[in-house]
Amino acid sequence: MKTPDLDRVFAALRGARVAVLGDFCVDHYLFLDPGWKELSLETGLPVRGVIGQRLSPGGAGNVAANAAALGLRAVHCLGCLGDDLYGAALQNSLHRLGCDTSGLLVQPREFATHAYVKPYRGGEEGPRFDHGVANRVGAETTRRLVASLERLLPNLDTVLLNQQVATGVWSAALIESVNALIPGFPSVPWVVDSRHRIESFRGAVMKMHAGEAVRLSGRGGQRDAPATAAETRRDLDLLFARFAAPIVITRGNDGAIARDREGTYAVPGVRSPGEIDPVGAGDTFLAALGAGLGGGLGLATALEVANLAAAVTVRKLRQTGTASEAEIRALAADASNRDESARPRSAE
Repeated sequence: MKTPDLDRVFAALRGARVAVLGDFCVDHYLFLDPGWKELSLETGLPVRGVIGQRLSPGGAGNVAANAAALGLRAVHCLGCLGDDLYGAALQNSLHRLGCDTSGLLVQPREFATHAYVKPYRGGEEGPRFDHGVANRVGAETTRRLVASLERLLPNLDTVLLNQQVATGVWSAALIESVNALIPGFPSVPWVVDSRHRIESFRGAVMKMHAGEAVRLSGRGGQRDAPATAAETRRDLDLLFARFAAPIVITRGNDGAIARDREGTYAVPGVRSPGEIDPVGAGDTFLAALGAGLGGGLGLATALEVANLAAAVTVRKLRQTGTASEAEIRALAADASNRDESARPRSAE
């Protein structure tokens, strides 16, 4: 596996200033005692005994956390929270990581902070509880988000757009406002990762996984349908022609592929020797890709860095993890050593 010049990479990243606009969420992990047995006196129903918990930034929050972990010069958070405990916890968490949270707006009505409560008994995840499924973002919230982004843009190196949930901040009005801003800042890379509406964005680098590329290409199939390397390459070329924008397609364990006006680039997957957890890896990839582009590294090198960063995150189990400079360097060294040991050697 080719390893980029990480000294050059992180020197560039340390000067990058990024804004993350999108759906800020909380992942709330509850670790249950499998031996706990009790019935509620009031209802007669089984009680679940919690012996530990962890709150982690999710969605755009995890993108911002990953950008901060890379050591960027500035990370600005732009999104909407509810007036609730999850919103306060998320703000505090991101602030402690060094992010600017002044752009996280609190909408007191018709909006709850997106939170995913994930109970685990041993290593098995139980049914999830989702907060924020009935949200309605207000017109005033949208106006303030756009105004905040406009104020920041003259001093930004890249903008990361995260659309995670159908009931988040991405109203049609916000998408159109962002689309209108993009042409006015051609030197700023805009990178979008949108679960439901990626085809609505114009002029941004489009990051997606291979299953999403299947759907967008019009070949049919479901969002998470598997695709061969050859099929993904055809999807890449078709989508590049269709959207006239750089396209980046992640392929899970098989790496990633991208195309812009300069060419096509592919990176192989980084193999993990043990159990993996893909939750949050796409956020890590997005943060590293956007930071690399904002740092002037170009799409080929940014793709390599993002691939390494995501490979760090998938090794962190039952958490929406981040990838630091030290972790990326360690993984790159390990991958290089594995490649070296696998090469055939001539007999002495």
